[in-house]
Amino acid sequence: MAETWKKQKVSEQTGLLLKHITESPTDVSFVRSFTSHHASRQEGKYSNIDLMISVMEKLFEFKEDPSKEELTADYLLLLRVLARDPANATAALEANVIGLIVSIMKLFPNSTQVLPLTCTCFVNLVTSPRAVTQARRKGAIAASVKVLSSHYSNEVVTEACIRGLINLTHSEENGREATKQGLIPVLAYVAVTYQDNERIQSAVLGIMSFLPIATDRSTSPHLFYIGKQIKKVLDRFPDSIEIQQSGCRCLYRLFNIHNPDSELKINLVKENISETIHKAISRYHAHSEGVLSEAVRLLGLLADDCPDAQVGEVASGSIEMIFKCMQENIDLFMFQAEAFTALSSLIESHDSDLQQEYKERAQKSNVLDTTIQIMKEHPSEDIIQNNACQFINILFDAETDQEKLQWVEKGLIDILVRAMNEHYFDAELQQAVLSVFAQLFIENSKTQKEAIEAGAVEAILSLIRCHPDSKQTLFLACTILANICLSDPKIQERAAELDAIPQLLEVLNNSNSAEVAEASCFALGNILQGSLGVKIKAMQMGAVQAIVNLSRRFLNEKTVLSRSVPAFQCLLHCRPDVHAAIMAELNKAHKGELVYDILLANISTKA
Repeated sequence: MAETWKKQKVSEQTGLLLKHITESPTDVSFVRSFTSHHASRQEGKYSNIDLMISVMEKLFEFKEDPSKEELTADYLLLLRVLARDPANATAALEANVIGLIVSIMKLFPNSTQVLPLTCTCFVNLVTSPRAVTQARRKGAIAASVKVLSSHYSNEVVTEACIRGLINLTHSEENGREATKQGLIPVLAYVAVTYQDNERIQSAVLGIMSFLPIATDRSTSPHLFYIGKQIKKVLDRFPDSIEIQQSGCRCLYRLFNIHNPDSELKINLVKENISETIHKAISRYHAHSEGVLSEAVRLLGLLADDCPDAQVGEVASGSIEMIFKCMQENIDLFMFQAEAFTALSSLIESHDSDLQQEYKERAQKSNVLDTTIQIMKEHPSEDIIQNNACQFINILFDAETDQEKLQWVEKGLIDILVRAMNEHYFDAELQQAVLSVFAQLFIENSKTQKEAIEAGAVEAILSLIRCHPDSKQTLFLACTILANICLSDPKIQERAAELDAIPQLLEVLNNSNSAEVAEASCFALGNILQGSLGVKIKAMQMGAVQAIVNLSRRFLNEKTVLSRSVPAFQCLLHCRPDVHAAIMAELNKAHKGELVYDILLANISTKA
């Protein structure tokens, strides 16, 4: 019979099968011939909705009769084969196939023949968000957990059930439902029972990595046991990419649980968990971006909130290993993004001696060239640009001015300006970029020159326009603009030509933040040190009134006044007729006010 199927097209086979099922539903010879030929094949078109519905109708008839166990199993296998076709699966879902399968699971609670087939049907049927939701509402999760808890000693049933649960639990709501039904302890039993079965261990970790886990302090011993078991699995199956990736993801979720004393991390560090992670990175540094990304992310989280002694154990070899992998896998952008975050965690927030030691180790690993190369290689990947800038900021906290200049010489300013231009709507990324930029302005004209040539003024003014409500972005952007325009008349003229003055006046007029007000006045004051034409342009645009209004709003903020008064002074240092016009405007509107006295204190009222 199998030879007959081989000679016919699948479409013809399904048509013949439908006719046979309709006429002789209990004669399963045709059914078995079809499934034996197609059960292990993934290719082929099985689209025949009428056949799918007919198979379901027969199963509905059988589900009330426990004596039809073998017949039910034959039809379930056929259902699973047909469900590979999306059209068939969609039709089945609309006809309540999930409810049908759940009722069959309940009818045959001890059948090692039927139960594996019901569970594996979910693999092909539950593949869309709609199907996932339907599975929860129809009780598929509760039924599957019950099957697993009753038959975890049976390897065939267990493996089939876990394969189905991977699909069933693949949403936040379904994960909560599975946890509520007691899936986590059942999975722990399964993991211990089949500790040498790679497929089952991989599936268990795959499910665990998406399940919500209780976060109260009473669960700490339970979590530590789970963490130890995961470590054992990782050590036992070093050659399994799926296990290494899922295991690292599971541990990340365990460590990410609110745990004020970090006892889970500390205890697992004592169990040499960092050595296990290092082995995963070493083994898969050239083979799996998934393993690398999950492993380095886990290393970074291990370092967070741990005492310095434990951080030392985690960091031992980690910094050099991560940089080596980064240098060898420049094109793996998700790994690179996670690597920068992990390095930031390893270096940041520990005592100064440790921080200095880790920074020196990073330098020996060629941190500057590696970081610059990766940022150049992935200019459009916002997550890489953001995480790299966060990392550079941490490095800069401990670097000398001369060391920072080395970054400028390697082209960092060009990279930062490009990131501003390509990702100007991303406020978080822009703040990270601007924070790095702000630290580059030291007593050296090279930074200013590089910034101008790279188009930094244009990029910064675009950011001010795009983020009028972001205080941090405005503060950093205005501070950098002030530094660029600090002393060079040509740069001040250039900034005025690019309409920096009206944009800064807009910030002055609308800012309720003392920090932003101070920074914008600083930038405006530096630009006003330029030519007479710049001052006249500013006065015509309302600079006098803007400075007066700002100073009035922040009369009690000395830092703001320390910038607004010099800015006003810059306006007054000009040609006598312009000076007179400014004083006339001020006298007419504000003479007698406290702000008038403050602005004119120690300033000559004569040109």
